[in-house]
Amino acid sequence: MHDLVALLQEVPTRHFDTGAPLTLRRGQIGTVVMTYDGSAFEVEFSNAEGRAFALLPIPARQAHAVARRACARFRFVHSFRSA
Repeated sequence: MHDLVALLQEVPTRHFDTGAPLTLRRGQIGTVVMTYDGSAFEVEFSNAEGRAFALLPIPARQAHAVARRACARFRFVHSFRSA
């Protein structure tokens, strides 16, 4: 657990705190917080300050494992948009 994954496609969801609709973009990086028999993962998406804005199950076929050192090159920003 706590592996990083990148989305392989856009995923509509709602903001964790406000409930506002948003779309997670393809390539958005999240943290795996739970695994469901390898078929899906509960993934948390956070902003640059580490505050979670989305927590949802993602089917394994919609995510790709990402090495942490690869992520060190990217700046974490608010990389979602309203739906």
